[in-house]
Amino acid sequence: MEAKKDRIIYNHFTGIKGLSIIELLIGIFLSSVIMIIMVDVLISQDKVFYTQKDIASGQHNMRIAMKKMTKDLMMAGEGRPTWTTINGQSGLDFSVRYADGSLDIVGCLDAPRGRLSGSVSPGSTTITLNTGEGGNFNTTTKSDIRIGDGENAKVIYVSGDTLTIDTEPLLSGDQGLAYSYALNTEVCQVRWVTYSQDATDIDKPVLKMDDHQGAGAQTIVEYITGMSVSISGNMADFTITGRTQNPSKTSGHYIITEASNRIFMRNLK
Repeated sequence: MEAKKDRIIYNHFTGIKGLSIIELLIGIFLSSVIMIIMVDVLISQDKVFYTQKDIASGQHNMRIAMKKMTKDLMMAGEGRPTWTTINGQSGLDFSVRYADGSLDIVGCLDAPRGRLSGSVSPGSTTITLNTGEGGNFNTTTKSDIRIGDGENAKVIYVSGDTLTIDTEPLLSGDQGLAYSYALNTEVCQVRWVTYSQDATDIDKPVLKMDDHQGAGAQTIVEYITGMSVSISGNMADFTITGRTQNPSKTSGHYIITEASNRIFMRNLK
C-alpha cells in the first residue's frame, strides 16, 4: 500500500508542466505595465504633495501679513500727539496714508511698554515706571509716549525707570501733566511704521516694514507680489497678493493667492 501511494504522488508531480516562453513574456509585460502605472501614480502624488505644501506655506505667509497690517490699521491714530515731530521724525501730521505703494501708520500700535509704579499728580514733570521698563524709552527714537487715555508727552531725560517728560514740547520749558494718574496706568510708545512691497529680487518678492528706528525696511513676509490700499474716511480696504515659492510641478506656473480686508479705523483724528 505504501509503495502504491508513493507512486501516485510521484506520478502527480511528474504531470506538472512549466511555463512556456510566451506565458513568461506575457507575465513580464503585465508586471511591467503595472509597475509603470504605480510609478506614474507615485510621481503624480509627489507633485501634488509638494504643490499643496507650497500652497499651504503661501497661505500662511498671507495670514501673517494680513494679521499684522490689520492690527496696525485698527490702531492707526491711537495716541497720536498734536505735534508733528515724533521720535525725531518730522512731518508726521497724519494717522494713516497710502502713497506710491507705501502704507504709513502712526499711533500706539503695540501693547503698552510700561506702567506707572505709583500715582502721579497734575503738574508733575516726571513719571516712574515699573522696574526695568525705563529701558523701553529714550530721548530720540522712542521719545513720544501716551499716558493712559489722557495725554501725550515727550521724554526729555531717562534715569533708570524714571522719565522726565514735557507735555507741550512746542512751548518753552517743561510742561507738566494736566491730569492725575493712578498706579499701573499704561504708558505706550507712539510709533510710525511703513509697509511696502519689494520686488527687487524677482525670485523672492517680499513685504517689508520700516519702524523708523534706524534699521531700515525689514522683510516680514516672503513671496508677496502686490499690495494695494484704499482709504476713505475711517474705512481702509486693503488687498495683498502672494504666490507659491515654486511653480507648480503640474502646470509649471506659480499659484497666486489674494486676500482682502476692510478695517474701520476708529482712532482717526
